[in-house]
Order: sequence, then structure tokens, then C-alpha cells
Amino acid sequence: MLLHAAKEAWRRNDRCIGRLFVDRLELRDKRDLSTATAIIDDCVEHINVAYNGGNVLPLVTVYRPGFRILNHLLLAYADDPLHAPLTGLLASRGWHPRRPFQLLPVVVQDAAGEIWYHDIPWDQAPEVDVRSDRLPSLQKLGVRWPALPILSDVELWVSEDEVYTAAPFNGWYVETEIGARDLVDEGRYNLLPAVGKDLKLDTTRDRSLWKDEAVVVLCQAVLDSFQRAGVSIVDHHTAGRQFRAFEESEARAGREVTGEWAWLIPPVSPATSAVWDRQYKKNKDGPPDFRYPEKVYWGNGGEAQSVMTCPVKIGGEFDAQRA
Repeated sequence: MLLHAAKEAWRRNDRCIGRLFVDRLELRDKRDLSTATAIIDDCVEHINVAYNGGNVLPLVTVYRPGFRILNHLLLAYADDPLHAPLTGLLASRGWHPRRPFQLLPVVVQDAAGEIWYHDIPWDQAPEVDVRSDRLPSLQKLGVRWPALPILSDVELWVSEDEVYTAAPFNGWYVETEIGARDLVDEGRYNLLPAVGKDLKLDTTRDRSLWKDEAVVVLCQAVLDSFQRAGVSIVDHHTAGRQFRAFEESEARAGREVTGEWAWLIPPVSPATSAVWDRQYKKNKDGPPDFRYPEKVYWGNGGEAQSVMTCPVKIGGEFDAQRA
């Protein structure tokens, strides 16, 4: 049963701290869709169903083998350096963002190697404005973030003979993912200097620990912003306790919990996390699992080629010119 395999894949996913809620996972079986344009349109439906008016549902959608979603996340921004390769691909084909924090189109490669893309309709792209009275720079910069993380470039590995190459999957955000990494990393949005200036901290020397104070205030701003918007999110302390509860539940069922410790501890105050003192083996038993494939895409003749050289077509039913 496909739903059972998807739940087991999540249960065994070493990088995920939210596995306590594995039994809440819902599945949309869309293996009947046979075109890239239909999959693009249905990816928007996945967003709508998973967002659920802000009460985010754990959800996986499974498409037929041979298709790939080239977005790392279905909801992600073109000016985020993490997604520069995809933004570059789209730019080479004529798509250009018109403002900061503009969502990337959904990009799908079909079994023949052709790439299709279309923008997400503005009214079906849930986002949260990140704001704080203590941080005026956030409003000045127009900082926002997608309401939910939908991982879309992983494969659902059911068995050695059954692999679904397009299976977008989501839970909800832990606030440190956004406030301590996405918006802070020097190779991403690098907002910490602006936050430090807002807080009038001594940013001239590391020993003032200004970065530590600034990142906590930014994480609090993320939590408060999602709460005001009525969107599901969890703080890193609660997430750690939930993972310990998952470990206890698995132990009662006679199952060993695997994990990648570096992914499970939070980037803020990790020593205070409920998983700080834990040790985990990695999952080496094979499927079912969510697998992270190599970034190699296949051309029309079956030859391996860079995604930048693949032919691109514009598809989908909705308007490509998003405001």
C-alpha cells in the first residue's frame, strides 16, 4: 500500500525531527497524471491542500515515475542564493523575477527530458510577512517567507523496483530553519547585520555576542509572525521534546530510531535541546525512504546532461505573468 510505504519512508527519514506525526500523513495518489502541465497544476493543488487555511497538513503527493520536479522546495524565492541554479536556468529561458522575495515557478521535467514551468498564481501562494516592532528593517526590506516547506526534489523510494521520482512532501516549519539559517546564513539572505543594527548592538566584535542575541530576536519574530498569520509552526524546544516522544513511541513498538544528529539538533542553543545528548545510527537498511538523488537530468536521447542544456517549454493552465 502506497500510503503505508510513504509513512515508513517518513518514519525512517534520518533528517526529519517531526516524525512524531507520521501517522497523520495523508497521501494524494496522482499517478494517473501523464503530462508535465497537469503535474504543474496539481502541484498548486498540493500547496492548497497542505496549507489547509494555515492549519498545515503533513502531505505527500505521488506522481508517476519518469517526471521530476526541479524545485528543491515548491515554495521558494528567486533571490535566495540557495536556488540560484534554478533561477539561472529560468533566466536563460526568459523568466526573470521582478521584485525581491518573488516565488519561483513550478518547474517539471518530463520523461522525454523536456522542462516545463509556470508561475504559481498569486492568490494560491501562501506566505507570511515577517515583522517585529523591534526590527524595522524587516518591513523596510519586505521580508516574507513561504507558509510551509514542501520538499519537492526527493524521490519516494518504495522498493528497489518501485521509485517515484516526483513526490513532493511537507510538514511544517521549525522556526530556527527560517530565523537562524534561511534569513541569516551569509550565503543566503544574511540579515543578521541589519538585525544587529536595529537592536543597537555592538556589531564590531564577536565577543559582544551580538549575533547570538540578534538571531534569538529574529527567531522570535518568525514565531510571532506565523502566529499572527494563523499558520502552523513549532519552536525548536518543542520540536526536540516531540522527537523524544517519538523515540519513546518507537521503543514501545520495538523499533530503533535512526537519525543524523547534525540535522536533528537546532542551530540555536543546541545544548538545551532534548536530543543534544542522544546518539543515532544512520538508516542503512534501504527502502522505504525519501531519497536525495544526484542533480543529473536526462536528455531526449537518454543521455545524461546538465539541466541548463535541456529544452524548455512553457506549460500549465494558469497565467505565467504573475503580479
